Amino acid sequence: EDFDAWLAEASDYVNNLGPLKAGEKLYLERGCKSCHSLDGSAGTGPSFQNLYGNPHPLTDGTEATPDENFIRESILYPKAKVYSGYQPVMPTFKGSLTDPEIDALITFIKHQSDNSRAEAEKIQADFEASKPKEEEK
Repeated sequence: EDFDAWLAEASDYVNNLGPLKAGEKLYLERGCKSCHSLDGSAGTGPSFQNLYGNPHPLTDGTEATPDENFIRESILYPKAKVYSGYQPVMPTFKGSLTDPEIDALITFIKHQSDNSRAEAEKIQADFEASKPKEEEK
């Protein structure tokens, strides 16, 4: 029972690391990095560099400006709105990512954009400030 409790707490890295750091861990470990670059280079999917808050044409001829709702929808229903120039090949992560994990990914994606980097850093700083400090020995 103690091991199960430890495992549950250890695996809850969103609450352990905070949204920005947990989002980076998810990006690296859940396959995002294999299709989405951070440096603007082309990949199977759009780069996360300056993605947040910047308009981009979609394959249906409309345009979208990625915000929290757009990114959440893209993670859960990736074929709903596809960036122009890309194929609808992203799998859904519905059922395999929790809401806190999706929020962490959104924070990480915000951090990759000049216009929302400070907001993402504040989210992480607020998280760290709210964590109880360990007693000094």
